[in-house]
Amino acid sequence: MGFIESVNVGVPKAYRAKSGRSGIDKHPQDAPVHVDVPGPHRSGLAGDAICDTRNHGGPDAAVYAYAREDLDAWARELDRPIRNGLFGENVTTVGVIVAGALIGERWRVGAVLLQVTMPRFPCVTFEEQMGLPG
Repeated sequence: MGFIESVNVGVPKAYRAKSGRSGIDKHPQDAPVHVDVPGPHRSGLAGDAICDTRNHGGPDAAVYAYAREDLDAWARELDRPIRNGLFGENVTTVGVIVAGALIGERWRVGAVLLQVTMPRFPCVTFEEQMGLPG
């Protein structure tokens, strides 16, 4: 049985991104995070910024999940610690095979129902966030 290890939100910061700003640098929250109706410059989580609304966010990309096990694999590959939220994920899971999720699959998280809609594709902002080319 999987669980959520952290819920992560980000505030706008300057990046080389198309919009010049990004909320990719997400950090775990200590208090409950409310579900928000996705809209301009918002994700599905209250307090989480989406700066490039043409390519990110919206009702079909409101919450991004990543597995702690995959973060740990990248930490070994890159030989550096990877904290929850560093990859821009809103939800860091444990015991959930996020990479194996199927489009249309639904996940109940407490009172919230999430539906898998698409994979996340890395972009130049993620490259800058990680400090690694390519």
